[in-house]
Amino acid sequence: MGSETDQRCDLIRVQEIMMSLMLHTNAKQLIKAQNYKDAMEVLSMEEEAFSLRSIGY
Repeated sequence: MGSETDQRCDLIRVQEIMMSLMLHTNAKQLIKAQNYKDAMEVLSMEEEAFSLRSIGY
């Protein structure tokens, strides 16, 4: 069993993955609706959030 800090980091990572999956699903729905501009905005937000998370680890 990891330390409390390790467990919190793991929980944060799981939450980040869930957020990324939610944004990805949202973008897919927008693409299916041929709303490409909004889909690109969602994917850009996802990419920016991912790059910011990468810096933190």
